[in-house]
Amino acid sequence: MAPDFTCILRPPHGKAWFDDPTKVELIGYKARGLSLFPENWRPPFVVLTTQAYVQWVTQGSEAETVIAKAAEAIERASRVWHENWPRGLILRSSACKETLEDRGSNQSIKLAADYSTPQIREALTTMFRSFSDGTMSGNLAVVIQPLAGDGPSGHLSNERRLSKTVNQWRWERFSPSTAVGGVNSQRDSPPDLSTPLNTPARSLPRMFGSVGRWVTDLQLGPAHLEWTYDDKTLWLLQIDFEREQPDDGIDPKAFIQKTDCQPTGALPSNSPLVLIDTAQKAPIKPWRKIENVKRFAAVCHTPYPPLATITGDRFRVSLADGQEMLTADIEAFAHGRVVCRTDCKTAGISRENLPRTDTVSSASAVTNMTHFLDELTRDGASAADVCFLLHKFIPAQTGVWARADPNSSVVRIDSLWGVPDGLQYLPHDTFDVDVKRKIISGERIRFKPRFIQECSDGTWRELKVRRSLGRTRSLSKADAISVAEISHTLASQANRSLLVMWFCGIPTELGIGSNLPWFSMPPNPEPALQREKISPQWPRKTLRSLADVCTALETGATRTVLVLDPELSLFRNKDFLLKVIQLADRDQCPVELAGSTLAHAHYQLEKAGITVVPSDAPTRSRARGRRSYAKLVRDDMPDQIAKRGEVVVQARLPRSELRRALAAKLLEETQELLAATDPDDVKAELGDLLEIVKAIANVTGVSWTEVETTANEKRRCRGGFEEGAVLVETEWPVVEPVARKSSTVITLSSLGKTTSHGHRGTATYNALLATDDGVKLEFDKRLINVRLTKDGISIELANDSRSKNTQLTLPI
Repeated sequence: MAPDFTCILRPPHGKAWFDDPTKVELIGYKARGLSLFPENWRPPFVVLTTQAYVQWVTQGSEAETVIAKAAEAIERASRVWHENWPRGLILRSSACKETLEDRGSNQSIKLAADYSTPQIREALTTMFRSFSDGTMSGNLAVVIQPLAGDGPSGHLSNERRLSKTVNQWRWERFSPSTAVGGVNSQRDSPPDLSTPLNTPARSLPRMFGSVGRWVTDLQLGPAHLEWTYDDKTLWLLQIDFEREQPDDGIDPKAFIQKTDCQPTGALPSNSPLVLIDTAQKAPIKPWRKIENVKRFAAVCHTPYPPLATITGDRFRVSLADGQEMLTADIEAFAHGRVVCRTDCKTAGISRENLPRTDTVSSASAVTNMTHFLDELTRDGASAADVCFLLHKFIPAQTGVWARADPNSSVVRIDSLWGVPDGLQYLPHDTFDVDVKRKIISGERIRFKPRFIQECSDGTWRELKVRRSLGRTRSLSKADAISVAEISHTLASQANRSLLVMWFCGIPTELGIGSNLPWFSMPPNPEPALQREKISPQWPRKTLRSLADVCTALETGATRTVLVLDPELSLFRNKDFLLKVIQLADRDQCPVELAGSTLAHAHYQLEKAGITVVPSDAPTRSRARGRRSYAKLVRDDMPDQIAKRGEVVVQARLPRSELRRALAAKLLEETQELLAATDPDDVKAELGDLLEIVKAIANVTGVSWTEVETTANEKRRCRGGFEEGAVLVETEWPVVEPVARKSSTVITLSSLGKTTSHGHRGTATYNALLATDDGVKLEFDKRLINVRLTKDGISIELANDSRSKNTQLTLPI
């Protein structure tokens, strides 16, 4: 017997339906999100509920009947759309356990405008079978909608990975070509819920801002939307909220292996390996890498990790005595976790990119050293000209690159959890540290979804960061300042700019401090060449493998942005980067890079003259400690501030406005004088006032000598202002005039006057300056408090607004 079929729903619009968790089990997340949109903002839809899929799974021989009845119900429900939506139909999977990370993993099927019931039946069969064969748990509902048009379409998101705050939205258009941009929804008002989202194509970004404002006002957290656009209307097709996906991944601060926290061991007394004395002042020539170690150790405030060395000729002698003995010595030194680096002094052999190992076992270290020595001697080096440096694996929480210049107090730092190689291609944090003031003057804490860390077997793994921790700092403020200070010291000692690589967050059990400089090199002398303006409309091509680059070399990539996101195995692959440079140079392509501008990949691209575009370049820099003044200052102050290392933006007033500006400055400095209590402060403020008056004389073309002469003459004739004489009133006498004098003492407040009538009020200077509290004026039965401050005129509603007086007078 065929099953009953009542599985078609038209979910009502509104948050009440959305907030009901039982509805997810019935219609899935996609349909639930659609129910949140106002009806005018999305194409109409119906839902084939999960009951149909459950029946299809459980009915066995009746499964085809379930599909047939569902197809007939869908065809009937969609007939009402034919007149207004003539482009066709789309059936979209809506799983009840689908999250943001599953987006796009389930099928959607489009049908042309002349679709039939058999075609719907075939589409449902394909979708059901695909879902049942997949890995996702739960049940499947299907959203049925008319196609909204064939115009541009894309995404809009404020997920944590893209935005620092819920108000910052990133939009992407992926059809007909890729374009990206950003908007801040704080600047916009939500759209009218009762009208469609009509807007010209050029105004789409602002409409994205309005829609973003509507989403943030829902207070449901970061979201991801899908949209499409016809000739005048933006249509919303899907919304998913970040809070509904699992917060898996790891805490990068808790990944260090406990076994790696064991300190370096001692070498046997008869070992051919020799410990490097980093405190030795005499140079250990001609090994440049040992000299670098000594230079780093000299500026660190903690012991440098022990390093052992052996020359190639001594290495061969030790092998003759038996490989096992040397292996045992290395085991005692590094506990089976050893890194070996190479130096060579033979003329004609480059000292750059000499062979080195990752972290290997003691036996593998000996095998690798044998292989390295054979390679170098085949290239013409003598065994005595080769030196091996060995050290125990150094576990570090964070890898860092720093750029320091002896002529600048600001050091740039890029950091990411794990090994420093991750900084080549992965999102990271950036700090600008002012070493003179010992502060972070600017920072950019990015969302960091993954990092690279070395595992206990010496292999690298790309690890996913727990989403809630993606925007936490990879380097503490104290460590950033310490790294900057030592990097600046190294650059000053070398008297040139330096790039310095660091291991940071080293466990205290190792006894070598928490931050360790490990390698340095001069940066590129020239900045990157901006060959051509990069249009946001240019398509982007992501290069993940060597095959991707080779295909692009064959097909061409003119006017394309090359996005570098290589597989883990390519992070140290020279051929990958060389082929990218070849492609970018040939086709004049800019390269988009999420990695550090201080790391090796950017260094090589820049050196080759390739235009490099940061993947999340801000529209304007965001600096710490920024203060706005917009005030007239003494002439030399901007230069003095700039010499302290701060970035100064200054301007000049035209001479025609200087007299007014200086008069305003007099009022400002007068407030400073009134606030001064210490005699030295009074003296300083009087000096400022005198300097302003002198400047007014200069601006107006009046000789200061003449001003002083005029002032002295007025003083001789009329006296000064020291005695506080107040002219209260005068009159013509009826009888013979008699001069009247009075020694009465009155207060300044008695000289002040305030009036208010209708919408106009007046307060004399004496009234405003009589007390720090200012005066009160009444408008429309509300008291307004007015007072002079050092910043200007303060106007605020008074606490007592009940007064009925329309005029306030101060008695004389």
